[in-house]
Amino acid sequence: MVTISHYEAPFNLTREYNGWADRRVIDFYVRYCDVILNRYKDVVKYWLTFNEINCLTMPFGTFLAGVIMPQGNGEFTSTTGDNE
Repeated sequence: MVTISHYEAPFNLTREYNGWADRRVIDFYVRYCDVILNRYKDVVKYWLTFNEINCLTMPFGTFLAGVIMPQGNGEFTSTTGDNE
């Protein structure tokens, strides 16, 4: 069993796109998943997309999970930088 995302959002994605608040990061994640799922398909039977996804509702959870930068507005639903 492999967890694809375990609080390790690349810092550059958080800095450049404000993490998961920008929908473009979803495309990066999908491409990442495509690569690792194909590469390890014969080795890994079970995949988890995110670890403890409910942590986003906890104090500092959004920062720790790479969802927003500290100077952000603190809301997961922020569309700052969202071009869609």
